[in-house]
Amino acid sequence: MNALAANWGVFSKILAATVASLVFAANSFAAALVQDVKGDVRSAQAAVAKGERILTGATLTTGPGSQATLAFDDGQTVVLNENTRFAITDYRFAKTNPQDDRSFFNLLAGAARVVSGELAQRSRSAFEFRTPTSTIGIRGTDFIVAIVEQPSYLSVLQGEIAATNAAGTVTFGAGTFGMISAAAVLAVAIPAVALPAAAASAFGSLGAAAVGAGAAGAAGGAAGGAAGGAAGAMGIGTVAAVGGGVVAVGAAASSSNSSSGGSSSTTPSTGPSAFAGTSHGTFTENVSGTAFGSPLTGSCTGSWTATTDSAGSVNGSLTISSCSAGITGTTGNVVAGTTTPFTATVDASGAISGPAFSQTTSGITVSCSAGTGTATTTSWTFSNQCTISGTSTPCTGSCSINMSISETFTGTRP
Repeated sequence: MNALAANWGVFSKILAATVASLVFAANSFAAALVQDVKGDVRSAQAAVAKGERILTGATLTTGPGSQATLAFDDGQTVVLNENTRFAITDYRFAKTNPQDDRSFFNLLAGAARVVSGELAQRSRSAFEFRTPTSTIGIRGTDFIVAIVEQPSYLSVLQGEIAATNAAGTVTFGAGTFGMISAAAVLAVAIPAVALPAAAASAFGSLGAAAVGAGAAGAAGGAAGGAAGGAAGAMGIGTVAAVGGGVVAVGAAASSSNSSSGGSSSTTPSTGPSAFAGTSHGTFTENVSGTAFGSPLTGSCTGSWTATTDSAGSVNGSLTISSCSAGITGTTGNVVAGTTTPFTATVDASGAISGPAFSQTTSGITVSCSAGTGTATTTSWTFSNQCTISGTSTPCTGSCSINMSISETFTGTRP
C-alpha cells in the first residue's frame, strides 16, 4: 500500500487508512484479466482461475504442462509457458491519460509471449520487458522470450524489438532469433538450429497459442505455424534469413521458389488457366554442412498447399512437419509447425519457376537458384537448391556457416 499511496498522493494516503481503501486500490490497479488457464497457475500461492483479475505487482507462476493467457486493459496479451515466473512490476493504462502509461514486466524464469497493445503503440518508452540479461523495448510487436539457465533467447514473430543491457542495444526484426548470454554481453542474432532444446520447445508451444490482436495489430494464429518450433516466422529479409529454421530458409528464400511444381502425364492445352485451382502435396528438404561449429546433416519433411489463378500466379504455403535429429539437435523437431508463404508462376506450357534469390545480412549470405518444375492438369513437381554461408556478425566463438539445402516438392490437383 505504501507504493500505491506514494503514487496516488494525499487522496490515496487517506483511503489507505480504511478497508474500503484497500478494495478501491485493488480495483484501480487491476492490470489484466485471466483469459485462459491450463494446469497449475498461481499468484501468491493461490490458484488462478479463468476470468480472474490480476493486480499490478503480482507474480504469477506456472507448473509443468501449464499455461496462462493474460489480456491487459490496452489490448495487450501475454502468454506464459510452463515452469514460468512472471512479475507484473507496474502496469497502468487509462484511455484518456497516456502520460500515466506504464507496462513494466519482469520474466524471472521460463518463457513468455507478448503481443503488444495500444499502450506500446502510443507510449513506447512506457513499455519494458525485463529478463536477467536485458531489458526489451518494442514497437507494435509479437515476440517470445525464453530463459534457459542464464541466457535469454528471443524470437520475433512480428514488428521489432530492441534488447538493451550494459553492453549496448541490438535491434531484432520480424523473423529473427537472438541470444543474450549475460547482462554484460551484447545480444547476438543466431539461427534456429543454435537454439537449445528448451528454448525451441517453448517457442513452439507459445507460437501455437491463440492470441487476440492488440491495438498494435499484433500477430495471432499464424504465429503458431510461423513460430512453430521457434524456427518459424523466419523472414528471409532480416538477420533471421539464417535463422528461419535453416531448412525452411530455402523455401522462403526463393520467394518461395518453392511453390509446387510439376511434371506429370497429362499436358495442358489452353495455357496457364488450365492449372487454375488449388493443389497440395508433400516436400522434402535435405540439409548438409556446418553452422556455428556444429555439423548439420539430415532432412525435413512436410506438406504444402497452393492456389493458382487463371494468369498462372501461384500463391501458397508450406508447413514443416518433422526434421531429423541431425538438423535440430536432440529435439528432432525444432522446426515442426513452421509455416512459410511462397509464390511462383506457371506458364502456358506448364513450366513452373521461382525467382533466384541472394541476400547478405549480418555477414551471412543466403542464395537460392531459380526453382524449376513442371505442372500438368493432374500433378506438380518442383525443386531448387540453396546455400547459406559466411561468418555471422556480431558473434562470439565459432561464427561460420557453410550449408547446402535441396528441396523437392510433389503433389496433385483435385
